[in-house]
Amino acid sequence: NDGDTLRMIARADNDEDTVNTDVVENGGTSGTTSTNNFTSVSVTKSADRFDANPGDEVMYTITVSNTTSKNLTNLQVVDTFPGNLMSITEAGGGAPNGSGITWNNINLNANQTRTLIYRGRISFGARPGDIVHNTVVVSGGNLTTPATASADVRLITYLPQTGASDYTRDLENANKYLSP
Repeated sequence: NDGDTLRMIARADNDEDTVNTDVVENGGTSGTTSTNNFTSVSVTKSADRFDANPGDEVMYTITVSNTTSKNLTNLQVVDTFPGNLMSITEAGGGAPNGSGITWNNINLNANQTRTLIYRGRISFGARPGDIVHNTVVVSGGNLTTPATASADVRLITYLPQTGASDYTRDLENANKYLSP
C-alpha cells in the first residue's frame, strides 16, 4: 500500500543488516534506508508539487535520519537533477553546481534527524511533458552503503488553442455594425 514501509532484517554474527523501502504512489517521494553494522541512515525526498510550468519554483525537502544509537559523522548529501531543466534559486545551506547541490560534513547524533530544504526554478526552455527527476544520495562518514531517494516533477502539457479568442474578436468588431 502507498505510504507503507517494507522492513527486511538479516542477522549474521550478532550484527544486524537492514534495508527499509518506503512504498509510495506514482511520482513524488521515495526513500531507502541503508544499514550495515549499526551505521544506518534513512533518507526521504519530496517536492511541493507533482506538476509545474516552465518558470515555476519548486521546493524540495530532504530528510536524513540516523536510525541507530551511534553517531554518524562526515556524511555527504548530494542531490542531482537535469541542469538543463532546473536551476537553484535558494540553496538552503548547500553548495549548488550546474546540475545539483551538495551538503558536506553532515553529522547526526544517535536517532537525530536533519531536514534540508532548497528551491529550484524550472527552466523556461523546458518542454511540456518533460520530467525533472531529482535523486539524492547520502554517503561518506562511517556508512558502508549509501542511501538514496528521489522526487519527480512533470512539466504540464499545454492544450492547443481552440480559436475562441478569434471568435470573440469578431464579435467585438460586429458591435460597430449594430444599432440600438
